[in-house]
Amino acid sequence: MGAYSIDPYTIDRQALFEIAREKQPSVIFFDEIDSLMSARKEGEHEASRRLKTEFMTQVDGAATSSEAGDRLLIMAATNIPWELDEAVLRSVGGGVQVYVYVWCVL
Repeated sequence: MGAYSIDPYTIDRQALFEIAREKQPSVIFFDEIDSLMSARKEGEHEASRRLKTEFMTQVDGAATSSEAGDRLLIMAATNIPWELDEAVLRSVGGGVQVYVYVWCVL
């Protein structure tokens, strides 16, 4: 199976998770997750709130799937983890968070 690059703002996120389950073993990787799942703020657009809720629902559903033999790995990366929504961080409570510090000397 090949790798696919998908725009998270235009893809049906529910379909993405369904296809990943169908094509297991699968890895769903979200680069710059902070662009999708930044902390909720006063005056945030309703569509943005719905996107975050749907994302967390899909991730939670994948993490708690009762189907035997599910082989679905969800990974995300960010360079500003302090900007992520608290609910997102709580939703990966059973997951693993890895912080990689990059030191650059010029």
